[in-house]
Amino acid sequence: MSKKRTSIPAPTESLLPSGYADFLVDLKNRVRSAQLKAAVSVNSEMIQLYCDIGRPF
Repeated sequence: MSKKRTSIPAPTESLLPSGYADFLVDLKNRVRSAQLKAAVSVNSEMIQLYCDIGRPF
C-alpha cells in the first residue's frame, strides 16, 4: 500500500507585507547603530576611570 503524495501549490502572493524587507534592514541597522553608540560610551567612561585611577595624588 503506497501513500499518495500531494504537492502544495506555491503561493502566488507573498505572506509578508510589501516593504517588509526594507523595514527589517532599517531596523537591523538602527539596532546595530545603537549598540555601537553604547559600546563607544562605555569605552569612553572606562578610559576616563582608568585615567582617574592612574592619576597621582
